Amino acid sequence: MKMRGILLTFFVMACLLAISIPAFAVQGTIVGPEGQPLEGFSNVYIIDGVPQPVYNYAENRWYDVFIVGTDENGAPICRVVPSSTNPNDFNPNAPNIGHEECFLGDTLVLMADGSTKRIRDIAAGDTVMGYDFAAGRYTACEVTGNKATVQTGYYILNGGIKVTAGHPFYAKELGITPASTRTAPVTTLMTRELKPYTTLYGFNTSTGPAVKKITLTTIERVNESATVYNLQVDGTRNFFVSPDGILFIAGSSKVE
Repeated sequence: MKMRGILLTFFVMACLLAISIPAFAVQGTIVGPEGQPLEGFSNVYIIDGVPQPVYNYAENRWYDVFIVGTDENGAPICRVVPSSTNPNDFNPNAPNIGHEECFLGDTLVLMADGSTKRIRDIAAGDTVMGYDFAAGRYTACEVTGNKATVQTGYYILNGGIKVTAGHPFYAKELGITPASTRTAPVTTLMTRELKPYTTLYGFNTSTGPAVKKITLTTIERVNESATVYNLQVDGTRNFFVSPDGILFIAGSSKVE
């Protein structure tokens, strides 16, 4: 009877532990037919045992992933096959998708004086806060234009930032395998190229304004029309956006 009670207690504790364990990701290695790491692919993540699609930067396309074994450390070894569908694509027949670099009107932009302003209210002559990645310092950048268009779909990043498929964000450590020759320490990825666990640049006002890496945890697609705004920014040609004035992400811009 006592043994039965101990086993019952152990079983209940095990069930509670299993329930309390959150979803987590481990990183796998992508190898080719000869067992060597493949070039040009983003890292593959296995979330709760399910391999996530990977992006090939050289081919500009997605691949599906399947696990073929584990290495000496227990890390998954994966193979890839071309994906028949792009998980970040909208309806290819919809107009304007993927061409505009825009945010929805409520998006907050960090101004040069430290305040924030909704992107729809920003006009030519305003000054936003930019960042000089080469010098490692903030700099004021003049807005030369703000173009409003209607788009038929957009993404929501980390549950808050609403942006179109064609907007570029600054990224580091893109997850390319060691065999890759891609060495740029700072580059840009368009929204449609992002996937969970991509590392972007930005900052959190609750921990200080220093620019640091931010992990992209969620990407949600919304297939509905919305008015969006495209800032043209001079100087470093970038600016910081936020859904709430707390978590900011650096976005690239272009002068037209």
